[in-house]
Amino acid sequence: MDWQTSNCGLNEDNILIRNLLENAVLIEPLLLQGFEEGAPKDYLDETLGAEMERLRKNKELISKQQIQTGLSDEDLKIAIESDPESASERITQSIHRGWKTRALSGLGVLKTEGAMELLKSISEDKSNEFNSLAIAILSQNKEEE
Repeated sequence: MDWQTSNCGLNEDNILIRNLLENAVLIEPLLLQGFEEGAPKDYLDETLGAEMERLRKNKELISKQQIQTGLSDEDLKIAIESDPESASERITQSIHRGWKTRALSGLGVLKTEGAMELLKSISEDKSNEFNSLAIAILSQNKEEE
């Protein structure tokens, strides 16, 4: 799943796109699965653990007033008293959304029949949280034609 966790350096985006297109038959099922299921458990666990540790450290530093946050007293109180469980749920949802966003974007690059059907379906479903992304991808694909 390197496609999901790597960042492109300068001019590497064209190489990534070329590799995606050359391997579309192999990659499409992975992207479809990535969109349907979200992040794999091992990636989710590792990323969530790192984020929760970062939040814990930030909360500790804020409560000891060891960093200047620029937050109001009310916001500082919220940050210090925040519930780790609710933060965990928000972070988990964010990780899944990010994973699905990258998968959908990859499908937009592939432009295979299955990818385009999924994008069209999502673009027609106003209740789908990825509706605007699907519309944007389809619009960009039309501009490139």
